[in-house]
Order: sequence, then structure tokens, then C-alpha cells
Amino acid sequence: MDDDESEMSDNQNQPSVSFPNIQAIGDALVVNTALTELVLRDNKIGAEGAKALASALVVNTALKSLSLGGNNLTDDGERASTPQRSNVPLPSKSTSDGWRSKRVLPPLWLRRRQLAGRLMARKRAQQRWSALVSAPRSRIARQMRSALSDAEWKTFLTRAASHKAAFVRAFEPPEGDPVLRCAGTRDGEPCPHSFAVDLREEGAGQKLAELHVDHEYDVQVTCSRWRRQPGTSVDELCRRLVDVGHTRLRCGPPRDGSGRAYCHDLHLPHDSV
Repeated sequence: MDDDESEMSDNQNQPSVSFPNIQAIGDALVVNTALTELVLRDNKIGAEGAKALASALVVNTALKSLSLGGNNLTDDGERASTPQRSNVPLPSKSTSDGWRSKRVLPPLWLRRRQLAGRLMARKRAQQRWSALVSAPRSRIARQMRSALSDAEWKTFLTRAASHKAAFVRAFEPPEGDPVLRCAGTRDGEPCPHSFAVDLREEGAGQKLAELHVDHEYDVQVTCSRWRRQPGTSVDELCRRLVDVGHTRLRCGPPRDGSGRAYCHDLHLPHDSV
């Protein structure tokens, strides 16, 4: 058996890489500075897997060759595996080496700053989730933990966890527009300050402290109603408390409370009992 036949046999016996594992590979590629060649042939990664890899390839500077042959990618999947930039050609196809990316990327300093900003925004979203829901002394726990049994609290946390991914994604703007913007006032007017956080800017971390998660249904009011009506559906509580569809990003005061007026009024309940 020659080397090519041996390699083909090995590939056929290898298990496919699942989508969560492809995502993990993409996360690793974001910070990789050593790997120069990656072979993922015959793994059935699909279009979604290709998109996960493409996000990493936008910022990765070390990888020179990515082989995706034998994955039965459609045209959409093939396009997805290349970073979506006007100056980036589609990868060339090779029967022996699969798809190899050939990319022209923006300056390294800009990619690093944008990546740092996105990671910072994701971390801030996770911190806010913890402060709202999952920490032992979270905002909801302080109001509700003593009123619920262990089983009831565990049920709520389990149901709420299904909303976490969408909550975190709300802090991750599209690749082509890495800016988080205030949704404006509660009466539908645009933000009078045109407040925005450009994740490529050096001061993005400081400005993120002034971008609040504003709940359509006030957390304190909802928890008060929950204590008085213990039979309330857990799904309804999750919808009111953690469903990102009922929250908006609005500019608000930093911890020191200084500065101008903001769109997020911390003293205004958003629904009534």
C-alpha cells in the first residue's frame, strides 16, 4: 500500500468532527500563533462548520494552509469557509490537498484590536449574565432564592440557561460592523447622544461600562409578582427576566454615576404590578 492509499484508509477510519468540536477548533485558531497547516479532510463539517472556521480565519495570522477536501461542501459552504471580505479571493481547489485558503488580511494591529474588543464584549456579557442570574448573590437570587425550594430554584436556573447563548450574542455585533449602539429612549426616540461602542477603539472597555441591558419587564417588579404568585410559569418568568427579545442595549451611567443624562433610566419601573 503506498502513502496515498494509507492516508486515505486512515481518513476513512477516522470519526467525523462534530459541530461543537469544529467551534472549539475555530476558537483555538483565533489565538493560534504556531499552527501553520490544518487538515480537516473527510469530516462532514458542513456549511455551519465552515462558517465557524471562517470567523477564526479573519483574525488568524499564522495558518497558511487549511485543507477541507472530502467534506461535501456546497457552494454556500465553500464560500463560508473563506472570510467575507471584498479583497479575499475564494480558496483554490486541489484534489490532493482539498481547499486551501489564500487570504489578504487587514493590518495585524487592527485585527488584534478588533479581536480584543470582541472578546472583551463577550466577557462583559458573561459577567452581566452572572450578575443577573447565575451568581450565588445575583440580582434575581437576592430577591427570589429564599422564597423558593432547592428544586424550584434549580428548575429556574436550568430553564434560564437555555437563554444564555442568545444573551451573550447580543454583545457580539456582526463581523462587518463591530459597533454596539444604544437602542435609544424607551419612547422610541433615537439616542440623543448617538452613543456607540466601537470595539476597534482603545477605549471600548471603558465605554462598555456605559452600555446597559435594559429590561422591558422590570426585574424587581417581576420578582415581586413571582413571590406573591408562586404558581407562575417558569417559562413565563424566563421570558420576562432573561429572554433577550425583551431587553435592549441602552446607554446608562457608569458605576460612579457621573456624567450626563442617559437613555436608561435606572429609577423607572418598566411595567406595573
